[in-house]
Amino acid sequence: MAAEGVHPKATLLPLRAYDYYRVYFDVPVSGGWRELREPVSQTRYWTHVNMSLTTWSRLELVRMNGLEEFLLMGEWELFAVVPEKTTEYEDPSFKYGIYDNPECRGPPLKILQAGSIVASVGLAKPGIVELLIPDEEKIVRTAFALYRFPPDNGGRYLQRLPARIRNDDLAGMKAVTQPTFIVLPAPPGREGPEGRALRVTETRDPRSDEMGWLGVGAAIGLNLVEGTRALIGWISDDEDVHLTGGWISIVRMDGASTLQRVLEETANMKMQAALARHLKELEASGLDPKQAQ
Repeated sequence: MAAEGVHPKATLLPLRAYDYYRVYFDVPVSGGWRELREPVSQTRYWTHVNMSLTTWSRLELVRMNGLEEFLLMGEWELFAVVPEKTTEYEDPSFKYGIYDNPECRGPPLKILQAGSIVASVGLAKPGIVELLIPDEEKIVRTAFALYRFPPDNGGRYLQRLPARIRNDDLAGMKAVTQPTFIVLPAPPGREGPEGRALRVTETRDPRSDEMGWLGVGAAIGLNLVEGTRALIGWISDDEDVHLTGGWISIVRMDGASTLQRVLEETANMKMQAALARHLKELEASGLDPKQAQ
């Protein structure tokens, strides 16, 4: 079974970059990718204007900078799983299901936790978002999940992370600059020195000079997201503070995220956490919580 970000049939080229090797541009090119749909089936396909290339393959698209370019142009989006309803936001057992059909029925393909970061190619229909996710056989595929429920005026499950180049959405940027993010483990075989998880470079180009690596669980803040890359605003660990101002990949080529957002605790969540800690203390001391009441 392949881990996210690694495919058993893929040949990894000996490059320093953390991502898979791919065609990379700092800005979208004027004659780049365009997304189209077949008139009858409404199936997505893509045309690269400069290369006169048409493809129905998502893998070919993302290998040739499609994910990066569509995010930079604002046609695709990055989201964090942040339930809008207070009851779901404060629920420590909240799970976000991803399905293989736009009706979101049957067993889910994958279950995400609150704070997970996902890449979206758009809405499949009102209230249902189409996501780009890793796949063991195809490397990358699309799947479906609730954007809001009920579809017309229900609470949203996703909060947008503006990733368009030269973004002017100052209000939306609060979703990038205010939260704390935690570094997730790297795929097996892709770890850095001493098992570290996330490579930091001097510029947004992942081929630029390496500044160092962030470890699993490192708490960081972001100043900016452009395409698949993010600018580090602060780092909690004094040992890694020199990496502030460097760039990281917030999602990989296959849509797998490298970070998870930490949800801000409400007063009710803090009380629940305090009660949970108190319960563990009672159990550790050998007292029956019911008798302690």
